[in-house]
Parts: sequence; structure tokens; C-alpha cells
Amino acid sequence: MWVAVVVAVVITGISFAPAPLARLILHYYVDDLGIDVEGEQTLDINLWKGIITFGPANFRLGKSDPGQVTKLGLDFRYAVCLANGRWSRR
Repeated sequence: MWVAVVVAVVITGISFAPAPLARLILHYYVDDLGIDVEGEQTLDINLWKGIITFGPANFRLGKSDPGQVTKLGLDFRYAVCLANGRWSRR
């Protein structure tokens, strides 16, 4: 019984926690750098599909001209990272 509860909590955490946690880290990181960001809530991470998307977002540092990310998408595969030894210690 307890094993099923722990597995359910872990699966739920893996499914829903990465995106809000990454948004929070992004918010504090750019805030420390003094960069104003609009659209940081568009960051989405789906670990099951191996997809990270971001955008549209606007960036501004002080009185400079604003920068913009319209859409940024990254696909990743766990098998490729493991096969190339990217996650293994040497």
C-alpha cells in the first residue's frame, strides 16, 4: 500500500513539478541580473515527452531596447545522453 502511494507521489512530482520550479528559478535568476521579463510563465517542461518550450517572452535591461523570444523549443532524449556517457562519471 505505502509503496503505491510513494510511486504515485514520485510520478506526480516528475510530471508536474519541473515547469513551476524552472519558472521560479528563472524569475529569481533574471531578477538578480536586473532584467525585466514578460512571459516567463510560457516556460514549459515535459519530461515524459522530452520537450522544453519557451516563448513568447520579452526582455529588457534598464533603458535598453527590448529583446524578444518568439518561440524556443528543445527536444531531448534520455537514451542518447546515457549512450554517449553525458550523465556518467568518468
